[in-house]
Amino acid sequence: MDTALFEKIKAYNRCSVNGASAACKAANYTAVYGDINKDGVTDTIVKGGPFGGGKAIVIAITQGFEPSTRQDVFLGACEDMGVSASGEAACTAEGKTTLISMSNGKAEAREASAKEVEDVSANTAALKAGEAKANLKALFTSQRAFLQEKDRYSANAVELGYSPERGNRYAYFLTARGVIQKRDSAQLLSQQTVNIIAPDTHQHSDAVLPSGLKEAGCPLTFGTNQDGEPVGLGVSGAGSEQHFIAYAIGNVDSDPDMDCWSISDVERKTKSGDTIPAGVPFQERSDYEEPKTATSPTP
Repeated sequence: MDTALFEKIKAYNRCSVNGASAACKAANYTAVYGDINKDGVTDTIVKGGPFGGGKAIVIAITQGFEPSTRQDVFLGACEDMGVSASGEAACTAEGKTTLISMSNGKAEAREASAKEVEDVSANTAALKAGEAKANLKALFTSQRAFLQEKDRYSANAVELGYSPERGNRYAYFLTARGVIQKRDSAQLLSQQTVNIIAPDTHQHSDAVLPSGLKEAGCPLTFGTNQDGEPVGLGVSGAGSEQHFIAYAIGNVDSDPDMDCWSISDVERKTKSGDTIPAGVPFQERSDYEEPKTATSPTP
């Protein structure tokens, strides 16, 4: 990151007064250079944080690279990040949402309308839910690999070698109750047993770990084994009749309701009789309305 741009970031963060804060240290920022908006000119995106109790992310974006010719597109602290259905990044701070476009030759930042804020909320929630689906699929893969090696399943994430990337908004339940891995600091504690993985409150201070499915208002679609016995949350049975159901719970929007997902190694049936294939994440309860389109954020 060049000195001129970082001086602007320091001025924004009032580093002449708050020079000792983490937001004033160049080492806490990363810079990305490239033709982000596809106009033939190298652009710059600098991100730092999250900083402070509000876990705000400081972002600086310029169109162009050379200090003498580039144009500032955006400089601000984002309390929450989202994305519009058209692919614009959404930065929300102090009740205002700014849409930032760096695609198709554009490089601009503008305040979102009330309707756009609503659409961003729905689209971002749907994208956040992708975390639960991806991590449950990864857990299923870990369980199947462990089964091939040990001839059994496990409710211990450490034993499975399963650990979602940091920044998770969802909690992951390998059992209904058990040992929790807290994610409230930069470094995770070393644990021999982990049955429940908490949301990353170090990166998402508003994330909540529910004490269980019932408390979160999350239903569970049970399975059955070959003998007709129920397969519930966690690992049940033994030998060839051992099965599992794992669960993910998270809040992906501004209301207190939870988004609920499950996955199992057995085929299950919904109340309406629809089939839930083994190894496929199933949304037990939705915390959002699906937007018409969902795209990846830019930047």
